[in-house]
Amino acid sequence: GPIFDIPDDYVTGIANGSAKVSYEVIPADGSANRFSRTATITVVGEDLAKPIVTQAPGDTRNPINAVNGATVVVAYTMQPTDTISLSWNGQDDLLPTQPGSTLGSVTFTVPPAAVAAVMGKTIPVLYRVLRDGDRKTSRVLTLTVQPLADAVLKAPRILQSTDGLN
Repeated sequence: GPIFDIPDDYVTGIANGSAKVSYEVIPADGSANRFSRTATITVVGEDLAKPIVTQAPGDTRNPINAVNGATVVVAYTMQPTDTISLSWNGQDDLLPTQPGSTLGSVTFTVPPAAVAAVMGKTIPVLYRVLRDGDRKTSRVLTLTVQPLADAVLKAPRILQSTDGLN
């Protein structure tokens, strides 16, 4: 029978579910259309939700709160044998991988320097899960890291000068 490629977005949208599929043949000669029989397919697997940056309500990060970096929470139906890696702005090796947790979530702490490097930018944040040799990628969090406002930067204070003037 015929083989059709189905985009991943359609398949992940029904993860752990099923769908009825069929197709229609439209003859070039203008004769009557022909319809296939309907088949039911079941998609086994989990749609991996996008990660959450706890300090970024509405997916926007205020850099003034970046003193301690960014906390990224990954949550899905985990197995302790899973290996989870975080990708921050395309950097897949910024942080060490973590095993899955029986609690259902793990936390990654992105260093302050990595947050500062993307101030004023919108970046992708995602994670990958390696389970039994099969690697799956989560949905992408599009994170906006705001620029540092000028009002936040205080004027320098001179504590001592070499000519005795303060």
